[in-house]
Amino acid sequence: MDVIRKVCFILILVALVSFMGGLASAEEKVAEEIATIEKVAEEAAEAAEKVAEEEANAEVNINTATAEELSTLEGIGEMKAASIIEFRDNHGHFTKIEDLKNVKGIGDKIFEKIKDQITVE
Repeated sequence: MDVIRKVCFILILVALVSFMGGLASAEEKVAEEIATIEKVAEEAAEAAEKVAEEEANAEVNINTATAEELSTLEGIGEMKAASIIEFRDNHGHFTKIEDLKNVKGIGDKIFEKIKDQITVE
């Protein structure tokens, strides 16, 4: 009986050592996954920052812009955006950005604020 106990004890020890080794391996895998997740999160944050920067530097095409897009321009609210679209619909596309000053309510002051943010592509 004593031999059986020793064999069982040894088998239990072997199983425990094997189990503990498996835990260590699992812990390493979790650490690797966390590192991967952190790297992906960092890359996503960098990509989001780049997109935000590109959007901030994007020009608004006054020949195709929606009222919402026009309203992003400094000094252009809903009413002026609607006036721009109405003018465009009635007179056709703008040929140069300066033509925007022909829209009622868009004078030199507003034009100077937005001229670097608009295009007529």
